[in-house]
Amino acid sequence: MGKTKAPKPIDLARKPRGFPDKREGLIHAERAIIERVTEVYRRWGFEGL
Repeated sequence: MGKTKAPKPIDLARKPRGFPDKREGLIHAERAIIERVTEVYRRWGFEGL
């Protein structure tokens, strides 16, 4: 009988690519931070791009 081959790097499991899933609470927190920072910039006279 033949010997068993070692798995090639291609055969090994990989980490998923793309954007990670985010929880609802994290999305709301990020949005609140962006809104607050945007407020400060507008107060100082900056305009959005």
